[in-house]
Amino acid sequence: MNIPNLQKLLKHLQKQQNSRRAARFNMKYWGDAHCASMSGVLKKPVCKTQACLAGETVLALGAAEISAHGGLVLFSNPFGSIEKEAAQLLELDDLQRTKLFKFKTWTCSIFSSSGNGWPVKFETAYEKAKTPSKRLGVAIQRLKHFIKTDGTE
Repeated sequence: MNIPNLQKLLKHLQKQQNSRRAARFNMKYWGDAHCASMSGVLKKPVCKTQACLAGETVLALGAAEISAHGGLVLFSNPFGSIEKEAAQLLELDDLQRTKLFKFKTWTCSIFSSSGNGWPVKFETAYEKAKTPSKRLGVAIQRLKHFIKTDGTE
């Protein structure tokens, strides 16, 4: 794990928690252009983009930018995987990547997490959060816990 990069991500999230950018954070989307059919969107983001921890990682560490039409574009490969790029930047192994970027309850083939993912208390708190700022606050606490446990939880 790259602790300095995890700390940069943490500072990035903390800066946006009480700003309009908090509406961009959504664990269900990697860095997708916002559209009306998206689920779990509490408030339409100004930047027309929904991004999870992986999406926020590539933004925080300068590996991507937000397209004028919404969505993230990786500098290394515009059609590359945001999750893989974020995992490389944070130097996460496959298990750590799943624990940080996915929820335990995601069981469909696209998001299969094999029982690993956010600890239930964080996932539950995220789902109960009623504002973008509160959701981002849960993600910040999740990230702090991940760092504290050296990626084991």
